[in-house]
Amino acid sequence: IQQRKELHLKVAQSIEKLFQERLHEFYGMLAYHYGKGEDPEKAEEYMTKAGEEALRSSASSEALEYFREAMKLYVGRYGQKADPQKIIAFKQNLALAHFNRGQFSEALPYLDEILEGKGFGHPRTKLGLVVRAVADIIGIATFFYAPVQRKMIVPNQKFIEDMELIYAKMKCLYSVDHRRFFLESLSS
Repeated sequence: IQQRKELHLKVAQSIEKLFQERLHEFYGMLAYHYGKGEDPEKAEEYMTKAGEEALRSSASSEALEYFREAMKLYVGRYGQKADPQKIIAFKQNLALAHFNRGQFSEALPYLDEILEGKGFGHPRTKLGLVVRAVADIIGIATFFYAPVQRKMIVPNQKFIEDMELIYAKMKCLYSVDHRRFFLESLSS
């Protein structure tokens, strides 16, 4: 067993050396060999990279598996000391992989959690939703009908990423929960 672990590590290190210029083609294989060689840090790194590569190439099923396994390895290594931002990055990638597969009901909880952490949360009670909807309608009416000079907002990269997440959430809600879609689209 120990020899196998050492062989897996040697194979992984050899791949890294031989294919430096096109390493992205071997992320999945490197994750496998580092995992079998019991190097969880390298295995997690390459699983994450393999997941990102799979997302870029529209292989969402593979991306889901890579991200789930990478998150499991990361949480297993750090437990309660895990970096919340890294966990959110894993969840965002899982949400996008589910979204790309058309699994909107699976993507929605991840998107809710991510956007709530970014300050885009919505009330959970019926009364809270009604109050928020009324406030949003008043805000929309004021925006269109109040004679106020507005500054042009130049979106930065963070703003664009947040809007893409909100768009994905709205698309999921449209397919999963029409009432919630209507209420949340008012404030979005």
